[in-house]
Amino acid sequence: MARGSAGASFFMKYIYILLLSLCVLASPSGFAQEKEAWQQTAGKLLAMLNHSEQHERTWAARQLVALGEPVVPLLLEAYGQKNFTARREIVSVLGEIASPRARAQLLEALLDSDEGVRNRAVQSLLQLSERMPEILDSIKSIHNANPEIQKNIGMLWETILYRRVENLLMSLVSPQGGWGFFQGQFDPLVQLGEDAVPPLLDMFCEDKYIYVNVAYSRNIEIASKLRLLSGEALGDFSDHLGKHRKMAMERLRKLRQDKNQDIQDAALYALYRLGDRADLDQKIQTYQERIREYSRRSEEYKRRGLNDFAQSLQEELSRSCFELAMIYLRIHQDKEAIGLLRKAIENNRFFEIAYYNLACAYASIGEIDNGVEALEQAVANGYEDLGWIEKDGDLNPLRKHPKYQKIIADLTKKIRKN
Repeated sequence: MARGSAGASFFMKYIYILLLSLCVLASPSGFAQEKEAWQQTAGKLLAMLNHSEQHERTWAARQLVALGEPVVPLLLEAYGQKNFTARREIVSVLGEIASPRARAQLLEALLDSDEGVRNRAVQSLLQLSERMPEILDSIKSIHNANPEIQKNIGMLWETILYRRVENLLMSLVSPQGGWGFFQGQFDPLVQLGEDAVPPLLDMFCEDKYIYVNVAYSRNIEIASKLRLLSGEALGDFSDHLGKHRKMAMERLRKLRQDKNQDIQDAALYALYRLGDRADLDQKIQTYQERIREYSRRSEEYKRRGLNDFAQSLQEELSRSCFELAMIYLRIHQDKEAIGLLRKAIENNRFFEIAYYNLACAYASIGEIDNGVEALEQAVANGYEDLGWIEKDGDLNPLRKHPKYQKIIADLTKKIRKN
C-alpha cells in the first residue's frame, strides 16, 4: 500500500512538470514566460530538497539533474542558503551534472560543517576527477586545521591519484590486450612528478596490490600487465624521485631475486635506468657469453654433420639473441638491438615478434624503409595485434609511409573478416 502511494505521487509529479512545460510552450508571451516558468519549476524542486522524506528529496534531485547545466547557477546560489539536508542533495546533483562551474563549490563542500555534506562532496569529486584532471592539484592545495577533515581530504587526493596512475597505465594496453614499451610512453605519468612514485612502487612491489579500479584486480592478466608496466615506468623517474629516492631504490632492489622472472627483469631495468647498473650489466654479459657459446657449438655441429643438434642450438641461439635484443631496446640501445634481432631472425625466419621489434628499432633510428619492411614481415608471419601497432609510439616515424598504411588497411580487413 505504501509503495503504491509513493508510485502515484511520483507519477503525479511527472504529469505536473509535463503539463507545466506544455502550458509554457503554448503561451503567447514566448520565451520570457517560459524562462519564468522554468525558474519556478527549478525553485520548487530546490525547495523539495529540504523535504523530510528521503524519497521526495531523491525525486527532486533526479529532476534537477535532468534539467542539467542551466540549473547549476541556482544550485550554487542555494547552497549557502539551505540547511545540511538540502546541501547534501545539492552536492550530489552538482556531481551528477558534472559542470566545470561546480568544481569550486564542491571543493568548498569538503570543508562543510556537516559530515554528510563532506562525504557527498568526496563522492562527487571522485566522479568528476576523470573528466577534470585539475581537481587533483586543487585538492592537494586544500589545508584545514581539523585533523579529521584534513585526513579525509588526503585520502581523497590519494584515491584520485592512484586511480589516475592506474588508468594511465591501462591506456597503454591495446584493445586486443597487446602491450609493450616505447620511448615517451610514460610521459603523462612523469608529468605527475614525484607524486606518481608511491602508486607506481605499490603497484609494482606489492604482490597483492588491490587496484582502486576494481575491474583491474578482477582480471589477472590485466593486473599482471599493469604491474610490469608500473615497474618499467619507474625507470623514467630518475629526475623525479625526490624524497622517495631511497625508498624506491630499496624496494626495487628487493625484487632482484623475485620468484617471478618478469618482475625480476623489470626491477633490473628500472634500477639500471635509475643509476644502479651492476646487475643488468652482469645479465647482459651472461647473455653475450651464452650467444658466443651457442654460435661456436652450432658451427661445430654443422662441420661434423650433426644437423639435428645444430638445428636445436640454432633455436636456442635465436631465443637468446632475441632476449638480449629486448634488454637493449628497453635501455634504449637500439643499434645494438638491431644486430641481435637480425641474428635471431637468421636462425628462425618465422620469428614474427622479432620482426616486429626490429621494425620498432629501425623506426627509432630513422631507417623508415627497413622499418616498414620488417613490420610487413612481422604481419606476414602472424603478428596481428592491430591495436598495439597503432598505439606503439616507436612506430610513429613509419605511419606516413604508403606501405605502412597498406599494412594497416590489409590487417584491418583481415580482422574484420574474422
